[in-house]
Amino acid sequence: MVDQWLAILDAPESQFKHYYYNTGADTIKISDLVDIVQSLLPEAEIEVNYSSEKNVGGIISQVSDQNIREELGITRRFSPIKLGIEAMIEEIKKERYGNN
Repeated sequence: MVDQWLAILDAPESQFKHYYYNTGADTIKISDLVDIVQSLLPEAEIEVNYSSEKNVGGIISQVSDQNIREELGITRRFSPIKLGIEAMIEEIKKERYGNN
């Protein structure tokens, strides 16, 4: 997301057609997120304590980064979200175990 903000700051003012732009990642159900992590780390024991809503919902499900992509040409670094999760797991492994 930092890459997106830096690109916004560098973009010429003439490119902006909107007053604000949404940035971020894919909207995903928590159960789908668990499935992705479990596929990447089969040995992981994952427990989710759901409240009344089992999905990521509300306003976040209505947010799109379409304007920032189409008008400013700014794309997410990790899309689909699985690529971001894989990168995060690799960074954690490097931090814990070194570059081996």
